[in-house]
Amino acid sequence: MGKKILVVVNPTSGGGASLAILPRLRKALQFAFPRSHEVVLTEGRGHAKATVTARLQAHLHAPIDVIVAVGGDGTLHEVVNGLYDASSGMALSPSTKIAILSCGTGGDFAKSVPAARTVEELMQALDGSLHVTSVDIGRVCFLSDSSLSHWFVNVLSFGVSCETIRQCDTLKKSWLRYLGGKVTYMAASAISLLKMRLRRVRIMLDRSGEWNEYDVCLLAIANGKYFGGGMQVSPLADPTDRTLNITVWREGLCGFLTGLWSVYNGRHVQWSSTVQATARVVDVEALDHSASCIMLDSDGELCGHLPVSVSLEQKVMLVSRKSQTLV
Repeated sequence: MGKKILVVVNPTSGGGASLAILPRLRKALQFAFPRSHEVVLTEGRGHAKATVTARLQAHLHAPIDVIVAVGGDGTLHEVVNGLYDASSGMALSPSTKIAILSCGTGGDFAKSVPAARTVEELMQALDGSLHVTSVDIGRVCFLSDSSLSHWFVNVLSFGVSCETIRQCDTLKKSWLRYLGGKVTYMAASAISLLKMRLRRVRIMLDRSGEWNEYDVCLLAIANGKYFGGGMQVSPLADPTDRTLNITVWREGLCGFLTGLWSVYNGRHVQWSSTVQATARVVDVEALDHSASCIMLDSDGELCGHLPVSVSLEQKVMLVSRKSQTLV
């Protein structure tokens, strides 16, 4: 019996790049797995997560072998969240693996892990015995509702990144959407920087009992190296080392703009205003009302508010070609 493959496609990823490859993808899947694959096109935010959860629950006695996320960071984010029960935090199907066919505008997590960029690379990864890399994922517990868990694979952040996402969602409804996702994101980033202000938070690492207070432009709790379309927010992050990398930017607008290129090449870690640390558990609380009102950015998706407790409690099995290694 062939592998059971569920393919989740975001048709809007990369300005339609995922739709462009869909005919070739369907043909390849039909040839390799004629009776054991399903392709689902998502219809909006939350659909990928709901689809994965529903399919896993329907196949408890004959688990799906691989779920393929075709899209960007947001698609992968929803697929991973669909793997787990939000209340218990337990995996619905521990043996199910993930494969990535990166087609998104940013595709930041795909820069840190072995991910397919073409249909041919994906099919090579799915062919024969699966080559698997065990990848960490972060669990977010919202202290205002500790009964629910949320998962991120790449970066959980607070500050200017959250305002950028909010602006991006607004601009996608304007004429700028016709210029493509990258232009829209750049415009949203510019507006967010102009509106940027420092927010007061406090952070505790590994339940040490010691709190450190900062006025932050951005706080990033990173599993992967990149976010925001190629910014190296945490150059030393490794999604397999069971460690979260914390980056705190304390720069104001002028300092941030003059050193913007350093954010892309990773040299921002040398700024005197940048704080870096590592931990397996990170607690963050807001110390002013404006900070507590700002939503968090989880893999490019807005979710919840401070205070939160973030930890590494699970891994996902990522399928790749044997020749691929971590970046």
